[in-house]
Amino acid sequence: MSRDARIFAALGRKGQPMRPLLLLIALASCSHPLLLKKYAATSPAVPQLDGRTVYLQPFTDARVEEWSQTQPLPDPPRYTFAEPSAEQLDQWERERRALGDGLPVSRLYSVGVVRNGFGMPLNEVFSVSSPVQWLSDATRLELLAQRAVLVDSPEGADVVVAGAVKYVRFEQYLASWVHVVLDVTVTARGAPPKATRLHVAESHLAWSGSATEIYETFCATEQKLQRYLLTEVARAAAQADATPPAL
Repeated sequence: MSRDARIFAALGRKGQPMRPLLLLIALASCSHPLLLKKYAATSPAVPQLDGRTVYLQPFTDARVEEWSQTQPLPDPPRYTFAEPSAEQLDQWERERRALGDGLPVSRLYSVGVVRNGFGMPLNEVFSVSSPVQWLSDATRLELLAQRAVLVDSPEGADVVVAGAVKYVRFEQYLASWVHVVLDVTVTARGAPPKATRLHVAESHLAWSGSATEIYETFCATEQKLQRYLLTEVARAAAQADATPPAL
């Protein structure tokens, strides 16, 4: 049983009516769910990827409700958060309302929780888009911005990239934070696969608790992830150079 489930169960045992509580949480959190979407590449240039052929497999969904196996990596070197522009935020607001307003909970993705000062869950955070699709699309966007050539088959590609999304979670309890865990496997042409676990996080004091603030926390975490992921792909591209072609 997850931590939130244990808390809700405890509330029920104390005699508080569970059905109205859950209904209020669902109504409060689902009126305007988030949209997890990246609108523009944010990573600095990685010259080793220019012109490389990359086969990017769609990431798979292997998410769990809780995570304690690893600690997040430090911020990537020279990392700064690239804030979404005002135009991008306006587009995001229009799209999330057009796509998410009125959708039932069964068609949304739970991505986090807001807690009160006692740590009790007040509001579940939902997204109208899949966290796995968000990360897959963001990686594709970043590779294209590096002028990598995305191909339709792994045959002959300089690098094959596969990923399993293990954890994506927002929490707000005095502070706000997002954790993302991706198990990525990169395979250089002619070399064995190399598996790496990338665990990144972003945290800051909770200010407004607005949907935009939550979205930007997700954005910052994803940007850190891409820095590490592009480094892994670049290393594989260099290894492909050093591997003689098959006869």
